[in-house]
Amino acid sequence: MLTWMFLPFRRYADFAGRSRRKEYWQFTLLNLAVYAGCVATMRAGGFEYDPLNAPAIVPALRPAYGPLVQIGAGGLALWLLVAFVPILAVTIRRLHDRGISAWFTLLFAALSLIPVVGVLASAVMLIVLCRPGTPATNQYGPDPRADDHRVPDTAAP
Repeated sequence: MLTWMFLPFRRYADFAGRSRRKEYWQFTLLNLAVYAGCVATMRAGGFEYDPLNAPAIVPALRPAYGPLVQIGAGGLALWLLVAFVPILAVTIRRLHDRGISAWFTLLFAALSLIPVVGVLASAVMLIVLCRPGTPATNQYGPDPRADDHRVPDTAAP
């Protein structure tokens, strides 16, 4: 399981080819676990987010947070810096597995900025990422499941 979680880091700059659902969703699970851990650390330090409490945005009215908030926020920022390119690459490879161009990602990112349309665009993207890939070779490469369901060896040329 951990092999699939960290495979996108080994293929971090590989935007070509295809990725299986297992690789994508295991990496998504890793991202959610890191995010939950960082948010739990921030909450343990006293961080509370209340979007309806507008005066808390003003620095003078903001409560003093403990060091755990800074540790959690720093960890989250560091994770986002490290994982941004692998997240983008594995999403593009997952779309390639469905036979969809990488420009689809840019289109849905733009659509997600529109309030109501963004929710629908996110739902469509989720459905696309959940569906199985094309069973045979497509224009982006061979079927990643054709290798007897083994983890691809990225060290070989």
